[in-house]
Amino acid sequence: MQLESPKVSVKKSANQLFDFLTEVSNFESIMPENIDKFEALDQSFIFALKGMPSIKLKLGSLEKPTKIVLVSASDKFPFSLTADIVELDSA
Repeated sequence: MQLESPKVSVKKSANQLFDFLTEVSNFESIMPENIDKFEALDQSFIFALKGMPSIKLKLGSLEKPTKIVLVSASDKFPFSLTADIVELDSA
């Protein structure tokens, strides 16, 4: 099964966004308001939304500055999240 989210534009260069998203502690600032737990580790983080079980994600494959793959750290429910970064021409 593949789910796709809407594309989002940010006012950062591809390199800046890549660097931000590969620092796992930064994910706490972009979590939804109903976050119940967040713990940043070396190359992974654990989070839980209120009423939901904890999920551990770790950095998977990285292609600077265009792609970041986060993978679940559990074999019980394996999945991945991919961020495809495309720098828009500002001209």
